[in-house]
Amino acid sequence: MKNMRYGYRLICVMLVLLLCLSGCKVPASSGETTQEQTGPIFGDDSKENEETTASGTEIVTTEDPTEESTEESTEDPFTPVNDTVYSLASLNVRAEPSTDGEIIGALKVGEAAARTGIGDEWMRIDYFGHVAYVYGEYVSETKPAEPETQVPPTAVEGTGILYDNGGYLVAIDPGHQGKANSDKEPVGPGATELKAKVSSGTQGVVTGIPEHELNLVVSLYLRDELLARGYSVLMIRETKDVNISNAERAQLANKYKADAFVRVHANSHSNTAAKGALTMCMTSHNPYNGNLYAPSRVLSQLVLQGICDATGAAKKEIIETDTMSGINWCEIPVTIVEMGFMSNAEEDRELAKDSYRRAMAKGIADGLDKYFDR
Repeated sequence: MKNMRYGYRLICVMLVLLLCLSGCKVPASSGETTQEQTGPIFGDDSKENEETTASGTEIVTTEDPTEESTEESTEDPFTPVNDTVYSLASLNVRAEPSTDGEIIGALKVGEAAARTGIGDEWMRIDYFGHVAYVYGEYVSETKPAEPETQVPPTAVEGTGILYDNGGYLVAIDPGHQGKANSDKEPVGPGATELKAKVSSGTQGVVTGIPEHELNLVVSLYLRDELLARGYSVLMIRETKDVNISNAERAQLANKYKADAFVRVHANSHSNTAAKGALTMCMTSHNPYNGNLYAPSRVLSQLVLQGICDATGAAKKEIIETDTMSGINWCEIPVTIVEMGFMSNAEEDRELAKDSYRRAMAKGIADGLDKYFDR
C-alpha cells in the first residue's frame, strides 16, 4: 500500500513537470487578473485617453471665439485715404498716434504730406517711406496761400540779433521803442490804409515805468528761458534806442523764417479796474494772411494759458483783429501778448516785480513748449 501511494505521488509530480514544460498557463482563480491581462490594456487605454484630451484641447483652442474678438479689437482705427494735406504749424511727426510717441521728424508751415489714413484726432501719413502720424487739428486739405515776398527792411543797429541754438526759431519783439515814429506806413501789404509806424507805448499808473522798458526786460528773460530750453531766438531789438516800425519788425521775423513770432506788450485802459492778461491774432478772414489764422490762434491760446498758469493773472480773452500792422505783415504764426494793464494800480505794481516778470517769461515759454509739442 505504501509503495502504491509513493508511485501515485511520483506520477502527479511528473504530470506537473510535463505541463510546465509544454507552456500551458495555469488558469487564474476567481477574482484575480494576471499581469498579461492588466498591464498592456491599462497602458493602451491611458495613452489613448491622453491623446484625445490633447487633441480636444487643440480643437477647442483653435475654434475659441475669443480669437475672433482679439482680431476685431486690433482692427485698423484709421479710415484709408490717399491724398495730400498741408501743415498749418511747425508740426511734430510721430511714430505712434500719441503725444507720447517718438518724434521722428517735423513739418514746416505749409509743407505737404501724403495722408494715408484719417483717425478721430490723428492723421496717418507716409513720411519718407515710413508710417507716421501727425495731429489732425494742425493740418488742412487746402494748400495755404503763398504769402507775398516782402523786401527785408534796411538793417537797423540794435535789431535782428540772432541766437542760433539749433532748435525751433522764435522771434521775440519787445513792443514799442524809446522814441515814437509817427510817420505812416500801410497797415498791410498793398493796403491803402495807413497807420503810424510805431509808438513809445504807455506807462505805469503808479510806478511810472515806460511800457517799452517793461517789454524789453520781460523779452530778455524770455530769450534766456528759451535758449535754456534749446530754442533758437531772434530778438527784434535789445535796446530802446532803435527806429523800427511795426511792419519792419514783422518783415524781420519773416526774413529769418522764424517758426513763431511773439510780440510782447502791456495794456492800458480808461477803466482803471480793468486787469488781466490777453493775447491777440488775426481773424480767419484777414485779407493779408488769413491762412495763418489757425496756427496763430492756437499759439495765442497756449501762450495765454501758460502766462495765467505761471503768474496767476486773470485770464481775459483772445482778441481777433485785422487792424494791427505788426500782425498783418507777418508770413509766420504770430501772437501779441498783453501781459497786464499798467493802468491798473495793483497790476502795475505786480508787473514792476522782478519775480513776476520772470514768471511771465516762463509762462510764455511754457505756452511755446505746448505749441511745438515739446
